[in-house]
Amino acid sequence: MTANLKRLAIVGVTTLLIGLLALFPARIAYSWFAPTELRLSEIGGTIWSGVATEGDAAGIYIRNLSWRFKPLALFTGKLAFSTRLDPAGGFMSGDIFAGFNGSVLFKNLDAAVPISALRNLVQIPGLDGRIRLQFEALELHNGRPVAADGTVDISNLFIRGLAATAIGDYHAQFSTTNDGILASINDTGGFFDLAGTLKISPDSVYLLTGLVAPTRETPPAVIEQLRFLGSANDRGQREFRFEGRL
Repeated sequence: MTANLKRLAIVGVTTLLIGLLALFPARIAYSWFAPTELRLSEIGGTIWSGVATEGDAAGIYIRNLSWRFKPLALFTGKLAFSTRLDPAGGFMSGDIFAGFNGSVLFKNLDAAVPISALRNLVQIPGLDGRIRLQFEALELHNGRPVAADGTVDISNLFIRGLAATAIGDYHAQFSTTNDGILASINDTGGFFDLAGTLKISPDSVYLLTGLVAPTRETPPAVIEQLRFLGSANDRGQREFRFEGRL
């Protein structure tokens, strides 16, 4: 077989495979390959471009899911899709790259959702508000973050037992470093003047430290609870420190 014939054969086989993939029904691919944490209903279209009316992803209710396959990512050893979906009371869009080693990379991620919709992921009783995520890149390995570059904004944060109303709005800027993930955290209005740092090491140990002080809007009952953090410095700030493993 001449070189030209070999090239034609390769092009023909590749075209055939792409054609079969483009026509492969999404509902069959879902029944074969979907993880147990993902449950979808009323699936339509193909693995190349499809939709699902509603479902459940790791305990989060979703609806109006749509996706488009990105075939070039196969050359990097990943399955990739551009997606759009509507979790309860919010939205999410972005590109998802799934590796065969348990890694998941989100690119151009834009999402907003009530914190109450994330109870299965954020297992902190009495926590509510609204969270907005905008990440150029967010990478998880076996469900744990290993890289993050973007921002998180929380508005109308409510913590039952701390105050009877929302305690304010907060902003976090995330970046990936040689030592893991680093985030700076600041208030953008509310009960507290807060500045902190969150570090997440490669072994998923996190350390949150910073300074917090009351503002003119802070209720006396909340100021009293701040005293449990210890003595204030000459600017009225108290140190806080929380650590653990994700």
